[in-house]
Amino acid sequence: MTPLSGLVARKALDVKSSERIVERLCVLLEARRQAGTGYGALSAGNVWVDDDGHVALREDAEPLSGALHDDMVALGVLLWSLPCRRRDVVDRCCDPDPARRYQTFPEVAEALHRSGRAALWAGIAFIAAAVLFTLLQLV
Repeated sequence: MTPLSGLVARKALDVKSSERIVERLCVLLEARRQAGTGYGALSAGNVWVDDDGHVALREDAEPLSGALHDDMVALGVLLWSLPCRRRDVVDRCCDPDPARRYQTFPEVAEALHRSGRAALWAGIAFIAAAVLFTLLQLV
């Protein structure tokens, strides 16, 4: 496994891969939240990724009780450092008012997943418009 910080430093991740890693990271963070412990040390150096995109957290970091808000802000900072194309997701993770932040990690994953679908449909619409334009030029 490779630390995420190493992949970021080598610019080895595209935006889609980065967001997929964060979606998987959200699953791990939510499991900790459900167990009543936050991670408390979230950073690109403590997130490990294997060649298949599986994600793990470095386990020698000390878990902190009730660290949801700290982990949510750290997740926003991590997204920003990747860089995430969804500035609204980053901003909401890092909102100074904890009540306005995402309250669970699956909410973050869903927001990122929605952005992927939106980008797909935008790409399809662009291609369709280009094909239509080309066809109209032939007539």
